[in-house]
Amino acid sequence: MRRSSIITGVSYVAVCGIIGYVAPKFEVIFSDLGVTTLPVLTRNIINMGSIVWFLIGIIFAVLIIGKDLISSPSKVPNRPFVIILIGIVLTTLIALFPPMDVIMGGIN
Repeated sequence: MRRSSIITGVSYVAVCGIIGYVAPKFEVIFSDLGVTTLPVLTRNIINMGSIVWFLIGIIFAVLIIGKDLISSPSKVPNRPFVIILIGIVLTTLIALFPPMDVIMGGIN
């Protein structure tokens, strides 16, 4: 098993855990500001809940580490998993922060 697989698997659990912890906080912020309608992507990220985000992290971590246990580690690269993780982070940032910027009136 490669160290990069362990690091990538732990990164999935950490990032998805953080998203699961932070996303519901945005729901509270939006409701405190009186926002009733949010973009679809923002609603979906918030409504997934902490358990679902944590499960996503665990599932990907098991897939990453399991692929090294099943086949030769050199045959299956971690690059696609890292790209997916970057996509998750960017999608979450796009879903949560631009609506907040619009609500707060932009950066002065």
